[in-house]
Amino acid sequence: MRGKLESMQDQMHRVEAALTRVETMVRSTVQAKTVKEKQRLKYNSEKALRERGKLKLPSFHILERRDARLSGKTAGWAEVGMRFGALDQPEQFLTWVVYKWNACCYLKKPITYSGGYYRVHTGEIRCNYGAFDLMGYNAKQSIFIKNDGQLVDFCNRPWWNWAYNVLYPVYTTMQELPGFRNLPERFTRGVRLILGGCGEYEVYTELCWDQNETRFQINKMLKRVGVDLRSMWRACCDGLRHKAEPASPTIPS
Repeated sequence: MRGKLESMQDQMHRVEAALTRVETMVRSTVQAKTVKEKQRLKYNSEKALRERGKLKLPSFHILERRDARLSGKTAGWAEVGMRFGALDQPEQFLTWVVYKWNACCYLKKPITYSGGYYRVHTGEIRCNYGAFDLMGYNAKQSIFIKNDGQLVDFCNRPWWNWAYNVLYPVYTTMQELPGFRNLPERFTRGVRLILGGCGEYEVYTELCWDQNETRFQINKMLKRVGVDLRSMWRACCDGLRHKAEPASPTIPS
């Protein structure tokens, strides 16, 4: 009798082991299908975006070099810029063009925002920047450079590179369009301040705005243009954080 019970227990253990193996196989199969389904959905999503003209992020730091693949978008952005200019809306234009560059050109955003930081694509990883580290913007303090260390930081803010690599081609294209000379001075001033030295905005006679000027000259110019510069930086931050495309002026009938 005892032998029969032991035999039955052995059989039950074998059955339980077999069931465990089957459950493990089923679970693995389901997980594999789930992974494949996620990969398929991701591939189809990226394929759809590629078909809409979105690009793979470049292998270099997104703010340090110009992406030649975006050259085809310059003319269209310039035309919209002219419409913003006619309404004297430099902040709205900067918010719009930053959003278009960051959210509409690439399969993934070059700059995402989470946890209070802008996470910038640098080629292989993303690096965290605060608004001040990225462009010098501080919502609570006016801009004033106190020492040579702050001057070096100010000159090397990554957003100056963005302005040269992305905004400058748009602005120079706008200069060639009819009506550019009639745009309001405040509009062109705001855009040129973001451009830094390549904007060549004359703040005082024979003294143009340039982030590479001396500390004395920059502080002198900031007394006159600092408020506008902070407003333009704030508009750029808004463009990076917008979840939906900002409205743009319609073409007059």
